[in-house]
Amino acid sequence: MLVERKRGLVFPLTTLRSPFPAFGSCRMRLGRSESENDVSAHGSALVFPCIWIMQERLGRSESENDVFVLALRSPFTTFVPMKVIKIGGNVIDDPQALARFEADFARMPGEKVLVHGGGKLATALSKTLGIETRMVAGRRVTDRQTLDVVTMVYAGLINKNVVAALQAQGCNAIGMSGADAGTILSHRRTTGEVDYGFVGDVDRVDAEGILALSRAGFTPVFCAITHDGQGSLLNTNADTVASEIAKALAARVETELVFCFEKPGVLSDPEDDTSVIARIDAAAFERLRAEGTVSGGMLPKLENAFAALRCGVKKVIIASPAFVASPQVPHTEIVP
Repeated sequence: MLVERKRGLVFPLTTLRSPFPAFGSCRMRLGRSESENDVSAHGSALVFPCIWIMQERLGRSESENDVFVLALRSPFTTFVPMKVIKIGGNVIDDPQALARFEADFARMPGEKVLVHGGGKLATALSKTLGIETRMVAGRRVTDRQTLDVVTMVYAGLINKNVVAALQAQGCNAIGMSGADAGTILSHRRTTGEVDYGFVGDVDRVDAEGILALSRAGFTPVFCAITHDGQGSLLNTNADTVASEIAKALAARVETELVFCFEKPGVLSDPEDDTSVIARIDAAAFERLRAEGTVSGGMLPKLENAFAALRCGVKKVIIASPAFVASPQVPHTEIVP
């Protein structure tokens, strides 16, 4: 039986989320140090003043009780939207940069989802195994052998190392592929001018499943492997995975999407890291693409950024990993 206790009174437990827009909920585990508390904000603030309500499971010790906070959004509160962070492969390949990012990500407040790229490990392993790597417009062509390699590297080696590093930082990360719990369903891309092989285009993201994990105190960490529901895995662009997750979540909670890679943003001069373009709208994107200023892997990143905005994602940023800890650093904001 579940009850709520408030100032000595007992109330039937009805809902853990406020029906009023001005309120939201968060959770902390008692019995842990303040720095170790898991805090989950569902479209709300994580600040005070607030109303504390204890949900007590009868028969459990006090240290096991869950505490829920209904936080009033007021001038004294700070709104914390859901964030989907995608970290690029070149950062994955740089141990020092990756370690800094993991520490910053672990400290980032509020609910969050991490999506990571694959870096050069899959390419290096393919070369060792004598498997040719083909890239078209920034996207990998995936035959059966390549699919085996990217699954081992993306869903295995990289994903579990990132999860372990986040756990060491006090972030309760859980490693995921799109096949796990049927979270991301895709179909094999229809052959057109280029046959990409076992490459998936996303059909559906189980946003409620992701939110359930978050509400249970977990931080999902996704690789870019999805599935078709018929037993086949599919290699999917990591920028697309991040965008599709953000789009699905945006239909339920306010969501922001951040693409982090080795550069400080979209550059007007690819050789000059100080030439960050502060804002890019759809017209500017078409101009930059026609000029060749943006090309390769930046194209799917920008295409996914605009797709996310069209589907209700509140904000989309392209930046370096430093943005996670210091949002004031130079970066590019994508606007409609």
